[in-house]
Amino acid sequence: YVLQESEGRATSEIVSFDTENRIVATRSGRRYQLHGGPGWHGDVEYVWRNWKRLNDARCEIDVTHEYFSL
Repeated sequence: YVLQESEGRATSEIVSFDTENRIVATRSGRRYQLHGGPGWHGDVEYVWRNWKRLNDARCEIDVTHEYFSL
């Protein structure tokens, strides 16, 4: 969820993670700074479901623990 834009967001594959600054870089070249802990938001769930449908994604892996257990 992007607080500044008040909207859910799905990203391309994560390619790197700066643990000190909590910045995720994605395959598309975008960078996201993580704030707070993981959670759930209805808008994010809606965006994610639609992204999977539009991209014919048939499987997914929850990697939350890889970024929040550090």
